[in-house]
Amino acid sequence: MDILVKHNIIKSDKYIIDAGTHSTKILEVHYGSKTVTVKKAMKIENTMYDKDEGFNFHDLARRVDEMTNGRARKNILISLPHQLTESRIITIKNKKESEIPRIIKREYMSYGHVTPLTHIVDYAFLGKREEAGDTVSYYLISAVKKSIATELVDAFEERKLRIRRIVSSVYTRVCLAELLFNDYENLNRIMIDIGANSSRILAFADGVPVYLRDSETGFQSYIDSVFNSQTKAGITDIKNALNELGEMSELDMELYTKYFNTLDRDIYKNCIEEVDRSIIQETERIINLCSSNNTQISKIFITGHTLPGFAEKLARYFGIDVMFLEFKDWDETEGRDYILQVDDAGIDDSYSNAVGLAVSPMI
Repeated sequence: MDILVKHNIIKSDKYIIDAGTHSTKILEVHYGSKTVTVKKAMKIENTMYDKDEGFNFHDLARRVDEMTNGRARKNILISLPHQLTESRIITIKNKKESEIPRIIKREYMSYGHVTPLTHIVDYAFLGKREEAGDTVSYYLISAVKKSIATELVDAFEERKLRIRRIVSSVYTRVCLAELLFNDYENLNRIMIDIGANSSRILAFADGVPVYLRDSETGFQSYIDSVFNSQTKAGITDIKNALNELGEMSELDMELYTKYFNTLDRDIYKNCIEEVDRSIIQETERIINLCSSNNTQISKIFITGHTLPGFAEKLARYFGIDVMFLEFKDWDETEGRDYILQVDDAGIDDSYSNAVGLAVSPMI
């Protein structure tokens, strides 16, 4: 998914930037012959994204300029949030590999509001599988407006920061899933990424990404639902409650007193149930769709802004294994033909997109 350039020097040190609507994550990464080493992790908490005004790329470039140094500034990989990109998974049956570029250019470079005149459109091969006697190849088509790409690159160039690759956040999930390649018992799986303002659900069949669904439900949905349903608790208190209590199956008296002297417990529970239901219903649709195509989902992986207890809730609802990927516990993780190492960088679960982008040159 190299939207700007079609090559990448793997061994060059790089800065990985996951530009989010809530916060921006930055990784300094070193590439050896068979290793990807995360040397440093940084986070810009205050967002430079406005729903009406869009992303302030000049402010983003200024902050990145202040936080980075060295040769890696000439090798920046950046992922954009789903609000700034459009992505879809397509299938092409029984075609030679040499025919694919022509077919995609003819049939898939325009969709929705995307046209080659207004957007930069690119694609990535996801894998292929045999289905009912057909050889089906899967591709991710992603697009970004030319005006957005130009503004982004120019803003960074002004500060002598060079962007080598721009990708969609969907592609970072595909790359992240490569770290699960040896989970052969669960090749039919779903990956749910709960972002600040939206979520992505990616389904895999035989280890190949085959279906993608974007949802406007994210962590902010929980905050808004609780805030709009009561009058006493403020945004900060609600955020803290969501992060610490989550699904709140059991509470000791200290936590009960801490959060529910101003926040109504029943309102809190009902609001969480309402937002949970939206994510569960979207997931259930995909599980049923996969089942109708003879693919039985056996495991769900969750990343992002997940409430404590939500993975367990999903497991009870669907009756299948649910795993929350916790990157802060990773030391050495085996990729397909490399090792991902995390030094004392202090990454947490919010860096999942950045980790996916970090390993993308190895795919």
